[in-house]
Formats: sequence, C-alpha cells, structure tokens
Amino acid sequence: MDTLTSEARQVRVYLDKDIEFTVQFHASQTCGWLLKEVQSRYLETLQASKRAEPRTPGGIKKLKRRIIVALKTTDQRESLDYWLTQLSR
Repeated sequence: MDTLTSEARQVRVYLDKDIEFTVQFHASQTCGWLLKEVQSRYLETLQASKRAEPRTPGGIKKLKRRIIVALKTTDQRESLDYWLTQLSR
C-alpha cells in the first residue's frame, strides 16, 4: 500500500524501547487482522535486527522475543483501547 485512500488508515506501533513501525490498513479490515499484522511485523523486525547486529568476540547479544496478545493506545484512550480488544470488529 503505497498511497493512502480515504478508506485507508495508518497506525504507528511502538514495542519495547527500540522497535517501532507503521502499519497501513483499510477500514474494512478487523482489529484481529491488525493484531496479527503487528505480530508478524514484530517478528520480521526482530529477525532483521538479528541479521544486522554486529557479532562481538565476547558473545552475541540475544534479543528477547515478547508475546503480543493485545494492542492499546499510548495516550490511554479507554474507548479505543476497548475497541482494539474486539477482534472481529
């Protein structure tokens, strides 16, 4: 999705302190789809960072994989946070 139409939305996702990315989606896609997309992009980002990480003589820094079970807003908007838990919407 290169260009955003009037139906398209964009969400900025922040994970841990070093991982952030943008997910684009259409209004017809569900919160369940958005959660799966975030999980997928998170794994892609972890794998990319492992490949790009320089190997040190003393050892390799291992990134800890976190399990994402839900999404929430950074500014704690309760109504939107509730909506994000409704995976079929």
